[in-house]
Amino acid sequence: MPNTWIFQGNPKIWDVRAGVNQLETMNWGVRQFKNEIRLDDDVFIWISGREAGIVALATVTSPPGEHVDSAAETALYPGGPPPKFRGKQLRVYLRIDKVLTRRITRLELLQHPTLSDLTVLTMPRGTNFRVSARQAQELRSIADER
Repeated sequence: MPNTWIFQGNPKIWDVRAGVNQLETMNWGVRQFKNEIRLDDDVFIWISGREAGIVALATVTSPPGEHVDSAAETALYPGGPPPKFRGKQLRVYLRIDKVLTRRITRLELLQHPTLSDLTVLTMPRGTNFRVSARQAQELRSIADER
């Protein structure tokens, strides 16, 4: 059974919303759980900041490996990629499966009995966050309604 993750992106660094809307596939940095993120794992894509929330669902289509951004991905960095994101980085490729017409907001998750303890909410520093099977089921249910 695949793992489920939340992958967080900062819109001040990379235009996450444009990425999920314009690209069918993209790569995403792996900063945590490099030995646990696998092919066919499920991913909820999270935007940090004032507009925080889940904006898309994706599937991991490659194991973690050293990859560079495509030209289309590089174009989504306002002002170009910061030095720490340039060149080969440990990343996975994602297939965007569904873009939500209305994001699942941070506030909604904080008020949900099962989802209020998601690690992206309780310890938001990071890129990759584990999601339990129960949390994944609840998130999918909410996402299906959007």
